[in-house]
Amino acid sequence: FYMKPGSIIQKFTLLIDEDDGSYLPKRIVVLGGPRDNLSVIQTRNFGPSDYSKGELNLFPTPMTVFYPIVQVIIKSCYQGGIDTRIQGIKLVCNASVNIFLESDNLREDIFTANATSRWPKLEPFSPEQLLYRGLALKRVSTLINKDLSYLLPQWSHSSHAFGGVTAMRQLWPLCTDRNVLIDQMLQDTVDRSPSDTPVLYINRIAAKQHRDDPTIDP
Repeated sequence: FYMKPGSIIQKFTLLIDEDDGSYLPKRIVVLGGPRDNLSVIQTRNFGPSDYSKGELNLFPTPMTVFYPIVQVIIKSCYQGGIDTRIQGIKLVCNASVNIFLESDNLREDIFTANATSRWPKLEPFSPEQLLYRGLALKRVSTLINKDLSYLLPQWSHSSHAFGGVTAMRQLWPLCTDRNVLIDQMLQDTVDRSPSDTPVLYINRIAAKQHRDDPTIDP
């Protein structure tokens, strides 16, 4: 089963007829996860007391984790049967939450092996993993741009703000306004010229005479 993004299974049952005898499932294993990394998330054993209910509940309690793919494997049948028979499937999920927005402009097909061949460090990750990583980075970048004025308020640009800039150095690449902000901070931290700037006159002739004979200084 390919699950809709954001949907979490609340109830998953197989509808059966107790008169099917050896066709009834006895041991069922449920796998879940991404396509290339399915793992066992549930194992159930059933008997005559379960068959009388007309349905086999694969998850006694609602799930709390989203799995993009859910696979049901019938490992064995009742009384050693070699074939199985299911009357229907009932699947109940919570309201799916679409975590992608139109403004994200992200699709799984832009993270194919050919598209990411220039970055060898991305090879171990699947396109789906890269898609969610890209989404997380975009959302963090949006949060940084919105909250940056509170982290480094414009009314407090001073030499002491450099400590805040240093603490955020790993987040600066995600800030789209970093160049403008850094330039503004540099301008605001420059000391202003005093109104009564002293004037210094250098007498080069006297300086030469001093080097030749320091004892003539008054």
